[in-house]
Amino acid sequence: MPFNPSGAIYVLSGEMQTMTETSEQQFGKELTSFFVLVLLNLALGALVMAFGMQIIITALMEYSGGKTPFVLTSVALILIGAAGIGIGIFWIKTSAKIFRGIKKVRNEYRNRTVPVSPESLTGWIVALLAHYRENRTVIRQMALIGTIGGAIFLAFGIANLIQGIQAVAVDDGQISGYFAFLAAAINLTIGLVTIHFARGFRTYSEVWDLRLDQAGKGEESLKQVLENG
Repeated sequence: MPFNPSGAIYVLSGEMQTMTETSEQQFGKELTSFFVLVLLNLALGALVMAFGMQIIITALMEYSGGKTPFVLTSVALILIGAAGIGIGIFWIKTSAKIFRGIKKVRNEYRNRTVPVSPESLTGWIVALLAHYRENRTVIRQMALIGTIGGAIFLAFGIANLIQGIQAVAVDDGQISGYFAFLAAAINLTIGLVTIHFARGFRTYSEVWDLRLDQAGKGEESLKQVLENG
């Protein structure tokens, strides 16, 4: 993937799109997309863990209410909740590892002096590419999970809208309806933002894959030259 100092050239979906931004601006967009995607995955991991805890607590509270719940149902709920907690913890740890890998580059980019030297920009690109190559599979999973999480938030938002409309239609349900509308606005916003950054990151990941392929070809060519020399 050529990275032209006067602008990045991308080949996506069979079409060539010439970016008018400078290399520095384009790198900043890619870095921001990467950073936000990791933060969103951290939040999604925490939510999954919280939902798991909620399921377990709800299952245990059935016994404190004087009821005799079905044992198999309670065991199944507790196992599902435990699985959610385990998955949430694992995903938080994984996302935190990716986050630490890009934090240094992001701090250096945010504290940059203008104009940025070509050496500094090249160093940041190489560092980000190396981090992407090392964690390529997990990062792709982040984009997928981000999309799924965004869709879930959109579904919650739509459900909140329906609840709000139904509550407002009742004479004494205006307050609960307004709270439902507020929850809908929050969930819809989170869902749209999550899907936006997940889609944007998938685009950048295609670019990085092309860059890595070209870097690999360059390394192979250099190796052949050294062997033949």
